[in-house]
Amino acid sequence: MSALLDRPLLKKKEEFKLPHNAKDQDVRVLLEATALCPRYVGARIHGVKVGASPRWLVQRLENVGLRSINNIVDITNYIMFDFGQPMHAFDFANIKGGEVIVRTAHENEKFIALDEKEHVLKHQELVIADQGGAIALAGVIGGLHSGVSDTTKNIFLESAFFSAQGVRRTAREYGIDTDSAYRFSRGVNPEETALALQKAVELILENAGGELVGSVKDVYPMPVEREPIMIQVEQVENRLGYAVDKNDFQKVLERLGCVFDGDKVRVPSHRWDLSIKEDLIEEYARLHGYENIGERLPVLQSEPTNHDKKYVNTRRVAGMLSQQGLTQAVNYAFLNKKWQASVLGDVSVQEIAVKNPISEDFAVMRMSLLPSLLQNVSFNLRHGNEQGEIFEISPVEWCEEDDFKESVKLAFALWGEVQSIWAPSVAPVYRLKSYVENLMASEFPGEKFSWDAPEKMHPLFHPKQTVSLVFRGKKHGVLGAIHPQVAKEYKLKKDVAFAEFSFEGLFGDKKVVRYKDIPIYPGVEKDVAFVMDNSITVETVKKEIAKAGGELLKQIQIVDRYVGAPLKPQERSISFRLFFQTNDRTLADDEVGAIFNKIIDAAQQKLPITLR
Repeated sequence: MSALLDRPLLKKKEEFKLPHNAKDQDVRVLLEATALCPRYVGARIHGVKVGASPRWLVQRLENVGLRSINNIVDITNYIMFDFGQPMHAFDFANIKGGEVIVRTAHENEKFIALDEKEHVLKHQELVIADQGGAIALAGVIGGLHSGVSDTTKNIFLESAFFSAQGVRRTAREYGIDTDSAYRFSRGVNPEETALALQKAVELILENAGGELVGSVKDVYPMPVEREPIMIQVEQVENRLGYAVDKNDFQKVLERLGCVFDGDKVRVPSHRWDLSIKEDLIEEYARLHGYENIGERLPVLQSEPTNHDKKYVNTRRVAGMLSQQGLTQAVNYAFLNKKWQASVLGDVSVQEIAVKNPISEDFAVMRMSLLPSLLQNVSFNLRHGNEQGEIFEISPVEWCEEDDFKESVKLAFALWGEVQSIWAPSVAPVYRLKSYVENLMASEFPGEKFSWDAPEKMHPLFHPKQTVSLVFRGKKHGVLGAIHPQVAKEYKLKKDVAFAEFSFEGLFGDKKVVRYKDIPIYPGVEKDVAFVMDNSITVETVKKEIAKAGGELLKQIQIVDRYVGAPLKPQERSISFRLFFQTNDRTLADDEVGAIFNKIIDAAQQKLPITLR
C-alpha cells in the first residue's frame, strides 16, 4: 500500500528495552547447520504464568481465523501474523542439559511431533535438539514433550531464519502442513528475526509475567546477502511493449524499498519473491498501471504451424464419443503407488516414481487409465450418481530396461442402468461394446474388426465377460465387465464395465477416408442358425462365416439366441443374418445360394457346430 500510494512506510520499532536478570546464566545455543539455519535468536524467560490471553489478543487472533490456546502460544501466533516471523516456545524444564542445538538429524533418529505421530528421520532434516535428542522439526512442528503446557514456569523462546528449501522438503517428506512451514517455505525476513523476538518477549512480560534471564541470544555467523539483480530499461520496454522512462522506473521500484547502483538493483530483505529481473518488471507494470500496456496484437510474420496429428486425432475421437452421450474425464497423471498396484496386479514393466511428490496420492506416474476411472466410478456412486458413462484419452508412462516409455490410451467406464420408458435396460458392458463398435465403424468405414479372447486376463475384469478388440491383425486392448470380487471390495453396488485400448495403435496410422458411391443395386439377406456348445464364442463362428463368404458378404448380424429344449443344457442356438451385395450388378439367387451353402459347409467342417 505504501508503494501503491507513494506514502512513507511506517517501520517497526527498531529496539525494545527489555528488563532482564543478568545474574543467572544464559542458555547455551549451538548452531551447527549454518547453511540450513543462517540465523538463530533465542531468549530465556523465567517465572511466567500460563493462562488465558487478554481479550484484545483473543479478538485479533479470531479476526485472522485462529483460536486462542494460552497467552504464550497466542503471542507467538500474533507475532507470526504481525511480523511474518514464525516462532516457537519451549518448556525450558524439558530441555535436557539446558542446551539448544541446531543440527541435522541423525540417521534413523526418532521424533514424536505435537500431533503424537512418531517420525523416523533420515539425516537430511534440520532439527532443534537438546542433549537427549530432537525436540522440534525446525520450522515445521514442535515436539510432543517440549511444548508449553499449563504447568510451564520457565520458557525458551525461539525466533530463527530457516532455509526455505529445507523446511519445504521436510514438510513434504512427512506430510506436515502448519502455518509455520507455510511461511518458512516461502521465505521470511532475516533482518527482522531478532526484532520479532524482542517484541514477543515484551508482550510475554506484560501479559504472562516473569523476567528475562540474561540477554537475547543472537547467533548470526554468516549474514544473509542476496545478489543484486542486473536490469536495464531496454529490457523492461521489450517485455512490456511500451516506452519506459528510466527515472520513473527507478522511482517506482524505490517505493518498494529497492536500492539502485547503476544497472544493479538490491531488493529489500523481506521481498523474497523478487529474485530475477522479470520480477522487477512485473512489479513496475503493476504499480505503473496495467492500463498502460497496449492492446495491439503482434504482427504475424509466418503462417501458423499445422496442428499436431496426435492432437487432431484426439479432438476428433473425443468429439465423436461426446456426440454419443459420453462425458470426457480428465484425471491427474499421478497415482497412489499402493492403489495402482492393487488395481493392475503384477505387471511386467516398472512404474516411474516421482522424486518429490506432493503427497502419497501423487507418488507414481500411472501406467494405465483404469485405476483413475475406477476412482471416478467409486466417487460417483458414493455421492449418489448411480448411472454414468465416461471416457478418457491420456498418456501413460512406465520404465522398461532403464528407458522411459509413453503411450496414449483410450479408456472407458460405464456404470448403472439408463432409465428410459422407451427402451429396455441394457447392461453397461453391452452399451460400452456398442459405443466402441460405432466409433470403429465411423473411423474406419468398410474395414473389418472383431472381438477375441484376451491373451492375458486383467485382474479388474470378469473372466467370462471380457474380450479383446482385434483390428488389422492385432489386439489393441480389452473390454469387459468388472470382476465381481473387485466390485465387492470397493462396494460398487451397480453393474460396471471398463475398457482400455491403445489410442496410437488404433488411430495413430489412420488412413485418409476414401468414400465410395452408395450401391445402386439391391442386396440379398439370408438367415442361418447354428447349434453350438457354450464354449464356442460367437466371434469364432463369425470369422469362419466371413472367410467363406468372400467379397460379396458385406455384413453379419446376430438376430437371435435360443436356449432350452430340445437343446442340451450346455448348448445354445445363434441365428445370423447375412447380407450380400455388389456394386456392379444385381445378384442372382443361384449365385447367392451357392455362397450361402459354401458358408454352411465351411462352418460345420471347421467348427463343432450343426445347422439348426
